[in-house]
Amino acid sequence: MESRPPHTVPSTVLYGLLAALFAWAGLYRVACTIDMTRLVLHPESTLGTLFLADWPDGPITFTAPDIDQRADPPIRKGDRLVSVDGEPYRNPPQLAAAFARAGVRGSIQAVVARRGDDGTEEEIASTVRLRSVAEGRKEVPSRLLVVVLVILMPAVCFLVGFWVAAVRVRDPMAWLVLLMLLGFSQVATARDLAYENWPTWVSLLGATYQVIFRLTWPIWFTLFGVHFAGRLAWERERPWDRSASSRSPRWSATWRRCSMRGRSLRSRASSTGSIFRRPSPQCWPFATSSWSWARNPA
Repeated sequence: MESRPPHTVPSTVLYGLLAALFAWAGLYRVACTIDMTRLVLHPESTLGTLFLADWPDGPITFTAPDIDQRADPPIRKGDRLVSVDGEPYRNPPQLAAAFARAGVRGSIQAVVARRGDDGTEEEIASTVRLRSVAEGRKEVPSRLLVVVLVILMPAVCFLVGFWVAAVRVRDPMAWLVLLMLLGFSQVATARDLAYENWPTWVSLLGATYQVIFRLTWPIWFTLFGVHFAGRLAWERERPWDRSASSRSPRWSATWRRCSMRGRSLRSRASSTGSIFRRPSPQCWPFATSSWSWARNPA
C-alpha cells in the first residue's frame, strides 16, 4: 500500500481533477481548431466577422475594416447593440446565430444606440450585408496569423501544459505551468468563438473558460516568475521574507526593505565611483579647472 505524508491530497483526486480539466479544455480546443482550420482552408465558404458585441449591455468591441461598405448606415466601434433581426440583444451567441442563419451572402438587421455630444443616445437601424472571409481585406496575412497564433500556439501550450502536469501531478509548479500555458493559449483568440454555435449551456461553459483564462494569464505568469526562478545572491544574504513575516506592521517591514536596498546601492556606488555621486569638496577645484579647459581648450 502506498504511503503518503499526512494532510496531502490523494493522487487519484489530483489525476481526476486533471482528467476533467483535460476533457473540457480538449473539447474546447478541438472545436476551436476545427473552426479555425475551416477558416484557413475554405475562406470563401466561411462567414466573416464584421462586428462583435460584448455582454451584457452590448457595446460593440470590434468592427471589420470594411464595415463602412457593408453596413448602411455604418456601425461604429463603441455603439451599443440594441437588437438583432428584431429581437433584443442578450448575448454573443445570439449574434453568432443570426450570422449563421443569414449565411455568407445574406444580411441582418441591427439596431444600435449611439451616444451624441450632448450625452443622449440615438437609435440607428442598420442593414449589415455579410461576406466570406476571402472577401475581406488582407486575407492572406490574416490566414497566416491564424495558423500561427490561433492553431499552432494553443496546441503546443495545451500539450506541453498537460504533459508537465501529468508527469508531476503533485508538484504545485507543474500545475502553475499548466494554468500559465492554458491562459497564454487564449491571448490571440479574437475570432476563437466556435463555442457560440454550441448548445446554450455548453456555450456558456465555453465562454466562461475563455474569459477566465484570458483574464488570468498575467497572474499565472507573475506567480511562475516569482516561484520558479532562484533567488539572487543579494536576496539570499538579506532574509526579507522572514523579516516581513515575523513583524506585524507591514509598513515597518517595507521601510526596512527599502532602507536595506538603499544602503546596498549607496555602498555599491561608493565602491565603483559612480558618476551620480555628489563630488566631495576636495574635487571642486579640479572639476572647475576641467570645465574651464573644456570651454577654452586653447
